[in-house]
Amino acid sequence: MKKRYFLNEICDTVFNDKKVILSNQFTGEWIKIPIECYKVIEYSFKKRIPVNKVIHAFRDEEDQKYFIQVLCRLEKIGLLEKEIIDDIKVDFIPRVIFSITNRCNLNCDYCCVTASLDKKLEYEDVLKTEDVKKAIDKIVTLNPQQIVLSGGEPLIRKDFFDIFYYVKGIYDEKLTLATNATLIRDEDIKTIAKNVYSIEISLDGFDEKTCAKVRGKGIFNRVIEVVKLLQENDLEKISLSMVVGNNNVQYVDKFNELNRKLGTKAVIRNFSKLGRGEYNFEKYLGEKNIEHYIGDDDLDIDIMKIKANSCQAGSSQLFVNYDGNVFLCPLLQYEEFKIGNILDLNDDLMEKILERKLPSFENFEKVKTKNILYCKNCKVNTFCTGCPAKMYTLLKNKEAFRYNCEFMKDKLMYKIWESF
Repeated sequence: MKKRYFLNEICDTVFNDKKVILSNQFTGEWIKIPIECYKVIEYSFKKRIPVNKVIHAFRDEEDQKYFIQVLCRLEKIGLLEKEIIDDIKVDFIPRVIFSITNRCNLNCDYCCVTASLDKKLEYEDVLKTEDVKKAIDKIVTLNPQQIVLSGGEPLIRKDFFDIFYYVKGIYDEKLTLATNATLIRDEDIKTIAKNVYSIEISLDGFDEKTCAKVRGKGIFNRVIEVVKLLQENDLEKISLSMVVGNNNVQYVDKFNELNRKLGTKAVIRNFSKLGRGEYNFEKYLGEKNIEHYIGDDDLDIDIMKIKANSCQAGSSQLFVNYDGNVFLCPLLQYEEFKIGNILDLNDDLMEKILERKLPSFENFEKVKTKNILYCKNCKVNTFCTGCPAKMYTLLKNKEAFRYNCEFMKDKLMYKIWESF
């Protein structure tokens, strides 16, 4: 085996009796090994020597072969590197979501951004056309692999295609459109299909009746029509999303079946008590106000398909709001997670973003399960409630927190530690 060093900086560890789980903070991939193997790996890290140089810590030949297998797996999941790395720094932000408007032509009761139907805002946006273009210039300096134009409903802006073509003129990577698809005209289909990498469409139902409960009459059929037109124009990457709560969880299978028939990707989103969701939560959560973030089916899968927590909001993605404010995540639009305004982005601030050296990143780390007082000693914390935004919400509701903890802990303990 070639010279390799253990990447302790991006590794989360969980101990249980004589076993240890090592997981990659960025990918969620993991391995469970005997504690004896971990002690040898830890020794190599502390002494700053290659892990392949400590194989002979095991005298038995079979033990040495097993340890080599462990090292091969660690390399495969990205926890070994050819040189010592003491400080992890990203060179770019893979995905930037830009909400170019807070206006929308629909009025979904769960909308986490409270997209507005106010007629006074019919022709007004906080960021004017030139401001949006300046913001896009700033976003491009972050070297994202993907830019998502979202809202509100982005196509409600009269200058949408002006903005759209501006992005295409200065950005050569993946451009995604997040939309409800109702304002896409037939004559715009070819332009959109030709110029976007993918399109993300909110639907919230598997037929006219279930969709109409959330989005209104006639929306379902129009969306399906748009999907088929986009496919006829060779756009393959189309996803349809559904926000799920206690009121509609029984429709998930039929929604998945609809996507299979259409050749689209189904995206299931848990209801979040944000925006208008703050006022309509009983419909989705029931009278007990329990936010249930994981179902039986989520754990009824192959053990090796279960991923450890790997959210790196702020490094893996950034969210730019309709007013230019930058947050680590669309679901963390709170002051403690705000970075600043995109129009004020300069080289110094950009460097701090890439190095994760801002108060918003410190606050983000506090809501990860491994750092929460009640969770930090739990033997499955690195697999539990992988979305810090969900955990942030759960921490405000003790009953919901306890319910989710009790529901998940036994299942995860068996699946992770006892089933193999």
